[in-house]
Amino acid sequence: MAGEIAIVTIDPETGDVELDLKGFHGKGCHAVQESITKALGGDVTATKQKPEYHELPTKTTCITR
Repeated sequence: MAGEIAIVTIDPETGDVELDLKGFHGKGCHAVQESITKALGGDVTATKQKPEYHELPTKTTCITR
């Protein structure tokens, strides 16, 4: 999964967590969000889907002869 990153920001005063996923698309983004939320043991209070969520992941095929 090259180019994919999850940025987790925790507010030290409130303990609120913000999760910013970059390079993920569609179901892959949702699966990562669910995994991280479950690991942190919290509840999701708001979700904002970026335009990338609706893009199909690209697949590159390399042929060597």
